[in-house]
Amino acid sequence: MSDKTILKVLRAEYGIKGVLSDLSTFGFLAFCIYISQGSTWWTFLTGCMFLFFLFAKTAHFFKTQPNVFYSYDEVIKWAESEKVKVQK
Repeated sequence: MSDKTILKVLRAEYGIKGVLSDLSTFGFLAFCIYISQGSTWWTFLTGCMFLFFLFAKTAHFFKTQPNVFYSYDEVIKWAESEKVKVQK
């Protein structure tokens, strides 16, 4: 490669760990909504927590990390390091 190559990688949670994390968070929020019946203040607070969670997940989903490579060897080393991270 004579020119530099910029690669943007979309990082997102996959697998059972991500699903369980989201389910536990939504379960907690659902429990908060259930126990806050009749209280406008706690319903508002729980709604704010949900919106915060939603915005945080959206920001995490769209967060990209640019990688700059100047040779094929650098690309291969980076791909192998990502493979090790995924296998853990």
